[in-house]
Amino acid sequence: MAKSQVPLLLRDEFTSTTSEQAEGEYKTIDISAYVDPLNGKVLKIVGVKFMIDNGSGLPLDDTDILNYCPVAQLITGSQTGVKAASDIRTVAMTQFYIGDTDRHVMWATETMNPPAGGYFVASDTLTFIQKSQGDAISSVRFMIVIEAQRWKLSASDVNFLLVNQVFTG
Repeated sequence: MAKSQVPLLLRDEFTSTTSEQAEGEYKTIDISAYVDPLNGKVLKIVGVKFMIDNGSGLPLDDTDILNYCPVAQLITGSQTGVKAASDIRTVAMTQFYIGDTDRHVMWATETMNPPAGGYFVASDTLTFIQKSQGDAISSVRFMIVIEAQRWKLSASDVNFLLVNQVFTG
């Protein structure tokens, strides 16, 4: 296996209104410029960072987020719904738990990152998705930064990845 010497940083974002947060919202990320399965070229994701803010770069405050619990995920292929952490297509996810206890805002997160050896992606799309329980009072911007490298794998390895990563459901 040979890897690219140049690391990639892929970034994307979308802003969800209050109604879109509960319904869920997703964005398909085209990575076809970085993968070429017929020639064994895949993307190795080595890090994913999820962030949320109020749309202007400032953090959400307690007036925005009473009992607001969003999840954000990065999933292989073109998906339209949140997947379980156990789903083979789930690359990374984070769950924000935000609540108000005796006027103290509590933040907690649970994050699943790519494995230490990276997550190889042969599909030409990734899906960045969010869904929430509870309502934020205002719009919330969801952002993702993906740290990746280009790799070349054998045809059998690429076929294995494609079978497991492309199906939608």
